[in-house]
Amino acid sequence: MLGTFYIRNIKARVQMAQMNVSARAVDMLGRQQIAGIPTAIHELFKNAHDAYATHAEIDYFQDQNLVTLRDNGIGMTEEDFYKKWLTIGTSSKFGVNRKSDYIPQGMRERKLMGEKGIGRLAIASIGRQVIVLSRAERKDGLHDMIVALIHWSQFEIPEIGISEIIIPTRTFAEDQLPSLEDVQSMANELIEHLKTLGNAIPPSYFELISEDLKLFSFSPEVLFKNLQKKSKTTWEEGKRDGNSDGSLPILDGLGRGTHFIIMPCDETLGKVRISPVLALRVLKVDRCKAQFAANGPSPSQEL
Repeated sequence: MLGTFYIRNIKARVQMAQMNVSARAVDMLGRQQIAGIPTAIHELFKNAHDAYATHAEIDYFQDQNLVTLRDNGIGMTEEDFYKKWLTIGTSSKFGVNRKSDYIPQGMRERKLMGEKGIGRLAIASIGRQVIVLSRAERKDGLHDMIVALIHWSQFEIPEIGISEIIIPTRTFAEDQLPSLEDVQSMANELIEHLKTLGNAIPPSYFELISEDLKLFSFSPEVLFKNLQKKSKTTWEEGKRDGNSDGSLPILDGLGRGTHFIIMPCDETLGKVRISPVLALRVLKVDRCKAQFAANGPSPSQEL
């Protein structure tokens, strides 16, 4: 007797899956991988070296909880900023591409010091939010300045993906710097976007970011003008003492280079010791107050 056979027609449902990345991945790859603030600053100075900077300065104003880091390197074009600086894991410093696209006239090729692209992410170890300003110099001359506002606390929120985060940017032509109104416009743009994410943004994070953004209540143009005056004073003093070589460094934002305005800073910044990498200047509390006594209480105020 023959048995009964059943034939099942099984059709598999074919689907394609994609891997998603949480915004927290940026925080895990950056701030959480940095040993401390000195390491973070070291990474940023390595980036300045790789950008063919001949001078870089870091200023710390403890009373204002503000750090600025300025260099006169070749800077980033708008395309560089979007495709390299804002792109994690780029090949711009890897393998056969470990060579600058542009070397300033009269300078020799430098061996790149930055390797893993973590310098940009290291900024989060210094402070929660930053304004990035970069004006590139290439064979065709100076480019427009690219300016971006980043609040790193966004990258600590587990409920949102990296594609849900926006970074407000602006560009400024030669001889132009962002005004207070420009900075406030970018801040408002960020806040309005966070509102669209609704319950994905915990109220504590929304309040923190909103309050931090209010700290940027000054014009970068005024800030850099005052810092350049301080650089000139320091350079002239060094010249008299035989400690300054070359010409006066121009770090006013109008020339080539990349500048960072970091505020508020990590509360431990005033307690750490930072070793010089290039031309490094850290203004301590007493020195900051003394140098600003004649010019006003804050480097961001009009003199």
